[in-house]
Amino acid sequence: MKAAMICALSLIVILHGTESKALSTTEVDHKTDAQVLDQTVAALCDRQIAMLGENGFHGDGKTAAFKADLVGALIDRCGFGVVAFESGAYDFIAIERSVQRGEPITRDMVASAIGGLWNQNAEIQPLIDDLRTRTASGRLLLVGLDDQLGSLGSFYSLEAMPAELASALGPDRQIECAASLKQRIWSGYTREAPYTEETRAALARCLEEIEAAGVARPDDRDATRRIIANFRRTLARDFQPGLERLAGRDASMLENLEAAARDSDGRPRKVIVWAGNSHVAKASPDGSPYETRPNLGALAAERFGSSAYALGFSAAGGMFRYTVRTAREIAEAAAGSLEQRALADSADQEIVFRDTHWLDVQDAIVGSAFSDHKPVLFDWATAYDGIIVFRRERPPFRLDEQ
Repeated sequence: MKAAMICALSLIVILHGTESKALSTTEVDHKTDAQVLDQTVAALCDRQIAMLGENGFHGDGKTAAFKADLVGALIDRCGFGVVAFESGAYDFIAIERSVQRGEPITRDMVASAIGGLWNQNAEIQPLIDDLRTRTASGRLLLVGLDDQLGSLGSFYSLEAMPAELASALGPDRQIECAASLKQRIWSGYTREAPYTEETRAALARCLEEIEAAGVARPDDRDATRRIIANFRRTLARDFQPGLERLAGRDASMLENLEAAARDSDGRPRKVIVWAGNSHVAKASPDGSPYETRPNLGALAAERFGSSAYALGFSAAGGMFRYTVRTAREIAEAAAGSLEQRALADSADQEIVFRDTHWLDVQDAIVGSAFSDHKPVLFDWATAYDGIIVFRRERPPFRLDEQ
């Protein structure tokens, strides 16, 4: 993966022309990065669940590059066999089924399943290639944790999935249910024909009939069962209040994580989770959306105990991508803040790793490591087992901006 990191930086230079001059190979100290990577791998290696967060609306470029290298290192050095993204489960289920059938797995399939939050970032392009190779050979399982529908650009769930699910039904119901499922996936409702409780009930009946009808191919049964289970969970939250719906999404992600953490014979598997800080944190600050209901990290800590490790990411300054097309400044870390303390003894380093013991001796202090680089007062040792802090962050370089 070291070579992949260098290739990624070269790709950025090629893609961004004069803009990339601000990003030289000296901006990221390869020697220091390697040392921090080794420290991080050592901390995560003996855990079953390695939960890797990120800050800033999934818009931190150096974080993405580091995580990409970390994923490869954890697989190669520590025997992790599953990579689970905070992305829709459906297309990953389709990939898994294709592997079981001996069908080709393309790079576009993997990139599509990962989704547009990440798959256009130059920093993870080598990782996408690596994941495809490992998955196609059967050496790695890729998983989506999210039950949400309608991921832009999905190769399977947007078009093929509703038609495939409904194909088990009789001709009239097949047409009706395929159209209804697709309409919900695309959120294709209008003011004149809105989405209502009756609409949801009709969708639930379609799923019940599909489940009862069975499937034509035996190797479709497990995939169909899991697709229907995820579809039902997202339908169940459709009319819940926003915060309750958000927490319910995390509870659903735990169900998919639990399934990924065991093979078909019930033996444990080591899982890397690629998600946001606010999802992987084991505790949440006051005022967060998870103040009254647990997030994925808290649920995983309860389920897997100390074998689940939460790694947070933050930065003492720089920029991050706020939306695909806009960037925001990261406020300079204040004196005595989490980020300032983390970097205080490492004046020559761009990036540092601080472990559980370091976090344990800090008081409740202001830091920006929960969500969107917003400073909050918190006891960070309750949230993370370790943290990566960059001196300066930057937005990722997007291939779709060319």
